[in-house]
Amino acid sequence: MTTLADFWGVERVAPELDDDMGTSLVVVHSSVGRLAFDSIVDLIDERRVPVETAIHSNPAAVRSAHLNPKTEDFYRDLDRMRFDWLIQKYCAPSLLARGRRILSRIGRGVRTTLRIENHYLTP
Repeated sequence: MTTLADFWGVERVAPELDDDMGTSLVVVHSSVGRLAFDSIVDLIDERRVPVETAIHSNPAAVRSAHLNPKTEDFYRDLDRMRFDWLIQKYCAPSLLARGRRILSRIGRGVRTTLRIENHYLTP
């Protein structure tokens, strides 16, 4: 058995593999998985890292993610609502996320303004 996942955090573990196109993480769990992996190893660019290091930023690679509490509601509404309304209802950013984004934009504006003012104040 093997697990295939996105390798989140690869830039810290193996920066040479971080090409911004995605890097896969393969966790081999059994002798059958080892045979399967060994059959393709010549076709891929492989780096071996300790499993603890690999799963540090990838916990879902070795255990299932928690079910969203709204999952049942989502699937019930999937049969009743137009898809664009469904996305708006379940995927719209939360009020907290919208507030953070607004504050971030304000912060960028302040930093930009300060840089411009400093530029003009420099002799």
